[in-house]
Amino acid sequence: TSDSRFEVLDFGGSLGSTYFHNHDLLRDFDLRWTVVEQKAFVDAGIRHLETAALKFREEIPVADGGPNPNVVLLSSVIQYLEKPSETLEKLLNLRPEILIVDRTPFSEEKEDSLMVQVVGKPYYEGSYPMWVLSRAKFIASIPRTYELVAAFPGPEGSVFRAGKEIRFEGYIYRRVSSEV
Repeated sequence: TSDSRFEVLDFGGSLGSTYFHNHDLLRDFDLRWTVVEQKAFVDAGIRHLETAALKFREEIPVADGGPNPNVVLLSSVIQYLEKPSETLEKLLNLRPEILIVDRTPFSEEKEDSLMVQVVGKPYYEGSYPMWVLSRAKFIASIPRTYELVAAFPGPEGSVFRAGKEIRFEGYIYRRVSSEV
């Protein structure tokens, strides 16, 4: 970022695991890290982990001309949302300097598709609806005021569905213009 202020909005950030993994790297910054999560996580975070630098809340803040986050982080979360593109748009309305989308499944298809992710042992048994995002559609949804800085593979690698590859990937965008 352009100054020592490092204000992160970690959407779907659980109990701040990315904050704790990177805290030592960011200790020289004026760091404020806000996790936006479901109520149970927010309640537990506030009760057990919240500090002056680490906050928990249930809602995306409104872009009101006040201090907005200069970094928005979406790590392994957007694919589990009911309406991923609407959430992404709300977050981009905050006009962060940096957008990080990580550990997200993408395909070469023209449209997003819905599948079921099955979780098994050794973790727990369960299943979740999960979006596989169209890479082209996702890239087209990022405003021209942002440039792609980095693209990288996710640690999950690739899976195949109906003979088609789904790759978990990450992207980092930087805002290059203040135009809307």
